[in-house]
Amino acid sequence: LKHPKRIQKRHPVFKEEALRVYFGKQAVMHLLHDISDPDFQRVLTERKFIDALAARSATLVDDDTSQVTTRWTIVNFSASGLLISTEETAFSSPLKIGQLVAFSPANADIRKPTIAYVNRMNRSDDKRVEVALARLSNHVEAVVVQNEKDIAKHTGHAAVLIQDLYSHWQLIVDPAQKINPGDPMKLIRSNGDKLPVRLGDIWLAKSEFTIYELRSSGLKEE
Repeated sequence: LKHPKRIQKRHPVFKEEALRVYFGKQAVMHLLHDISDPDFQRVLTERKFIDALAARSATLVDDDTSQVTTRWTIVNFSASGLLISTEETAFSSPLKIGQLVAFSPANADIRKPTIAYVNRMNRSDDKRVEVALARLSNHVEAVVVQNEKDIAKHTGHAAVLIQDLYSHWQLIVDPAQKINPGDPMKLIRSNGDKLPVRLGDIWLAKSEFTIYELRSSGLKEE
């Protein structure tokens, strides 16, 4: 057996660069729903506290020093992902392998997040934890998908439309949603456009989410 070779070169980060990280499917969906709201200034004001917390690994801290040490910072990065680090405390939010994640630089526009998932974690003796994030998207938006029964009942299911690193369209759905490769569906985009789509094969399956390949003549490269 041979050790797998890293395809993309990792680049170290020599100055501290703060990051906003939203862990978990619920937090990611909340973010994507909010940034699709036309009244963005109102949303930005309402999300001020949530977005400030996203830059830290702990919702509470012991003292002013912990506010600095619990910040998420980038250790290194490559085209396929990045390694981030923070100091864990008794108040740190729970992390797990396979968790869906959205992230963006702390000084960047929150309307352009990147979607990833927790690929691995490493805890050291000095209470620091390193989290490897595998990048999933170049483009991301919250959408609603409908099958034939949903259309008849005027209902639908929340999902995430992404364009992957190779410009292929994919759909992230809840694993509990009963859909099958080849199913014809209707996709309602965040701008209101309605497109007929067909699901391809499952590309990735985790406990929090499933990613399907997606085909539609109406989807153009972003």
